[in-house]
Amino acid sequence: MDRNEFLREAQIMKKLRHPKLVQLYAVCTKSEPVYIITELMCNGALNTYLQGRSSALLVTRPTSCVRSRSYADVTCGLVWVFVAVPQHITSCAGNGKA
Repeated sequence: MDRNEFLREAQIMKKLRHPKLVQLYAVCTKSEPVYIITELMCNGALNTYLQGRSSALLVTRPTSCVRSRSYADVTCGLVWVFVAVPQHITSCAGNGKA
């Protein structure tokens, strides 16, 4: 993904508001590296938390029920994005390229 395409996608993402999405607040691009400012995730990265490897303080290993609920929440958020921003699907079609 080139820089302009990344910035266009970031602008779309900054406008998205849904309780199941991590809010993107800003992208700092004055110099490299580019910094992405998001809502705080108190348990750290979701994938690390769900795998029980979080380094966050006072975090217990998530139960299978918590993991299942988290996967459902992620699915809900993604479905909402695809409905709310249908043109985004087309622009992201090439994101799987290396």
